[in-house]
Amino acid sequence: MKSLVASDAWAILRCPQCSGSLKSQENDTSALCQKCGAQYPATAWRGLDLMLRKPKDVSLRFVVGEPLAIAEGLGFNPLTRNQAPDPMTLGVPTPHHFSSELFSYFPRATTSGARALDLGCGDGLHKSLCEQAGYQTVCLDADPGQSPPILGDAHALPFADASFDFVLSMAVLEHIRYPHIALGEVHRVLKPGGLLMGTVAFLEPFHGDSYYHCTHFGTLSLLQHSGFRVSHLAPEPNWTALSALANMALLPRVPAVIAKLLFLPVIAAQKLVWWVRNLVKSETDKNQLVRRTTGSFAFIATR
Repeated sequence: MKSLVASDAWAILRCPQCSGSLKSQENDTSALCQKCGAQYPATAWRGLDLMLRKPKDVSLRFVVGEPLAIAEGLGFNPLTRNQAPDPMTLGVPTPHHFSSELFSYFPRATTSGARALDLGCGDGLHKSLCEQAGYQTVCLDADPGQSPPILGDAHALPFADASFDFVLSMAVLEHIRYPHIALGEVHRVLKPGGLLMGTVAFLEPFHGDSYYHCTHFGTLSLLQHSGFRVSHLAPEPNWTALSALANMALLPRVPAVIAKLLFLPVIAAQKLVWWVRNLVKSETDKNQLVRRTTGSFAFIATR
């Protein structure tokens, strides 16, 4: 059976335990570490299991007592649409987890052979999007229920340093036990100048074994600690705490359209209150209200 792992991905695969080179075995369906001898089998769905084989010690260093560095122009306000979007995004339906504004910043590959990592790929819903943008795309997820091509842990990414030009991380960070370690790994596998784009939950209810739901300051701190330069960090105004609560907690099995209709009176009341407030509030106050009530934040950062 042909493996779900693309043949050109083997050049960047590494042992998550020791970072040694991996040798493909049995027609690219399993792998052997050339350094520590760890064996990584095929999964039942023809992917490759590159999860850690035993616990791994990782140390982190923090500097306390320094203020959070907020770059000039980083106002934590809702995203405005990119004035020079890639034509690829024009006329294309907005993908799941994206706002139309965030999607307008989706980057196209600038070189042949550019690679993208879909971190926390789920069932692969963004793979075709990355490939349409010109990337050779590698998909990884820690959930075997999603049957990813590579079963792996964001805390120990099984890739060589500087392997990717672009990393996509949509609604993933809240599900990671040690997000500082995971973002450090993302920084390691990105090329210098490489782009990280994603979203993280804020006022969404607990879901899918989530660990950390981040404020804008928390998200910025996470990214900066890992060495990223943050260009955009924005609340999603159309995905409010009320919308998230209705769709994810109070009415989780009800189709989204019906859930929205059932919760419409509450959402309408909220919008009426906001409208009255906005008659007398400044633009700064309006943006602050969006930040305080959003369900998630979007971010764009560079290595």
